[in-house]
Amino acid sequence: VNRHTRAAFNFLTQKLRIPPQRIIVFGRSIGTGPATNLVSILSKSRKAAAALVLQSPYRSIKTLAKELVGAIANVIMDRFDNEADIVNCHSPTLIIHGRQDELIPVRHASVLYEKCPAEAKCLEIIEGVDHNAFHALDHIIRPVSTFLQKIGADRLPPLPITSHSVMKVLDEGQLLVPPDIPEPRGEGAAQSGFVVRALGSLLGKTSEWGLDNVGGDQRLQNHPNIGVNNRPGSGQAEARQ
Repeated sequence: VNRHTRAAFNFLTQKLRIPPQRIIVFGRSIGTGPATNLVSILSKSRKAAAALVLQSPYRSIKTLAKELVGAIANVIMDRFDNEADIVNCHSPTLIIHGRQDELIPVRHASVLYEKCPAEAKCLEIIEGVDHNAFHALDHIIRPVSTFLQKIGADRLPPLPITSHSVMKVLDEGQLLVPPDIPEPRGEGAAQSGFVVRALGSLLGKTSEWGLDNVGGDQRLQNHPNIGVNNRPGSGQAEARQ
């Protein structure tokens, strides 16, 4: 999953020519792991995303599993360790969590907020909300919009990207590009997942993209190498600069 996240980022920066500082990295629940890992890698490479937004994050998969099932969780490989990665995340960071979340308790978000070194960071605690009961407008769009205004991201000019320009890039035939961020040692090129194979089939590019007879372990042949808020449902975020 982390490799696919990096491949998507490389596609945006190399193929679509979007500067990293114009990309907002968003992750929800288990997806906060790949999102935090990506921003951590960017920081180590002296790059920065426009912002990192985490909805209902966990400290780590193993830590969460221990709380749910006890010591048996020690057998789990901790692939997503947000607590370790967040200390490298210097991009502006917004964390949103439901106060009544029983799957991932809100204390996980509090720990990540305290350990995040970003100068601009905000923890939004939504009252009366569990893991899945978020209202898209009141609990996600408005807090994110307010946070982006606080850090000045809303004043940036629009990117000259249209759906036509994206499809033109896709029609060129190579989704994977030389990496803008390196693969960590021990990890190889991204494998061709279901989404890539499905997209290739829809566009009639399976042969051109090297997806014919792709097995479970075959790689794509074309690869060339701010304060804490308790939010009852609306309100303003505080940014700490």
